[in-house]
Amino acid sequence: MEVVSADPRLLAGMCAVVIAMPHLARADVDVRGEHLEARWSNAVDEARRALARRDDVDTFVEVIVSPASGGVRVVARRPSGERAERHVDDVDDLGPTIFALVVVPRTARLEPVHDAELPADLIVRVIAPRSGSRRDGFELGAALGARWQGSIAVGGHVFADLAAGPWLVGANLGWTTGGGDQRVVDPASAETTTEHYALRTFEIGIELGRRVELGPVEVTALVGPRLAMSTRSFQDVPAPTMSLMRTGPMVSSAFDVPDVREARLAGGLRAWWTSSAHLQLLLGVDATLDVARWLGPSHPTDAAEVTVVEAPARPAWGIAVTLGGMFEVGR
Repeated sequence: MEVVSADPRLLAGMCAVVIAMPHLARADVDVRGEHLEARWSNAVDEARRALARRDDVDTFVEVIVSPASGGVRVVARRPSGERAERHVDDVDDLGPTIFALVVVPRTARLEPVHDAELPADLIVRVIAPRSGSRRDGFELGAALGARWQGSIAVGGHVFADLAAGPWLVGANLGWTTGGGDQRVVDPASAETTTEHYALRTFEIGIELGRRVELGPVEVTALVGPRLAMSTRSFQDVPAPTMSLMRTGPMVSSAFDVPDVREARLAGGLRAWWTSSAHLQLLLGVDATLDVARWLGPSHPTDAAEVTVVEAPARPAWGIAVTLGGMFEVGR
């Protein structure tokens, strides 16, 4: 029987390859930071080094860490398009957050499958970007709702805001329409009747806001001045009449319904949550306080006798509830 001898160096090399094969086949997970401060960048590097020493990492997940309001945004995504996102406020929580996104059970198959569900840890998170993770940019929004200030009025408003981190500054334009009943004295007959009127109000203002995260919902507190103009129109106002005075000739009588302008101080809350990558659903509540009121110019009339129909008394404060949406531009 022929004995075949082998070079000891060849045998040693083969053993080394067999031992190293699991490590050679394992690719490092793609974890990278973008425009981070030094402390966050160091935490990313530390997490990357720790993951390189593990063999239970889903290497088909790409992790990107970027600045966000009050901390950083951590986005994990697969080549198939699946993604998950978290917001981290404390640098000590960054490593555990990355681990939770990429470490999988050892029995799981580490291969990209387009029809597979994300790991359970990712499914319970918000898939679309959270509102609290928005960066600086321009926002447009609109909402419809109801307002109370002595009577109910319905309407809506639009706003445009410039966001810079947790702060924003912007402008808003609103309108409401409502109505009520008012006792009116006929200037000709001196009779008192109850007439129904429609009230339309236009409002414009500026606002300053500050954002705060409350779990998955982002709340913005707003405050700012507004200028409002209200116009009343009666459905059945007596037309100018001619009356024979007891001590003189016939003269005309007419109504004068002046507009009302008000300076208001407004403050409120907007709460929104994400429904898509750029569109957020919006729930708003705001209160206003009338700080000044004055009448508009009188309507020109040639009547010898004019009855001014004053605006009915109402509270100096009002409250409104609105529901709408906001769209992010230039994110």
